[in-house]
Amino acid sequence: MLYILGDTSKTWEAVARILAAREKVDMVALYYPGTEIPPSPFLVAARFEDLEPVTTWDEDASATASARMHVNSQFLGSLAALSFDSFEGDLALYPPRTREWIACAIPHEKMVLVRDDQLLGPLREVGVPALDTAPDGWW
Repeated sequence: MLYILGDTSKTWEAVARILAAREKVDMVALYYPGTEIPPSPFLVAARFEDLEPVTTWDEDASATASARMHVNSQFLGSLAALSFDSFEGDLALYPPRTREWIACAIPHEKMVLVRDDQLLGPLREVGVPALDTAPDGWW
């Protein structure tokens, strides 16, 4: 697992670009239980999809997942409208037709996680300060 602390919006865009250049990926907003509408540019999912969550909550509450959005340059440009500082939820990248995330952003923690340790070099090459060990105090 790779850990990236700091400016979540810029870091998340860099991670998404690197992963999308390697394989097809979809981005999903996982917004907190009780929230009915995902933040722009995400859309309401037409049907329930049992995706692996990033954050867990007490009392069996689970996040609501937006529709899968294919990651490309146009979508990443529209993501700039999302206010990461006020977004209450997680963002995750999933390969098409899979339920396990390969990278996620937890904006309220100012943390991005990437499951593939082999991306440490490519991330550092583009200036992303990725760590291969969990920062002190991280769960």
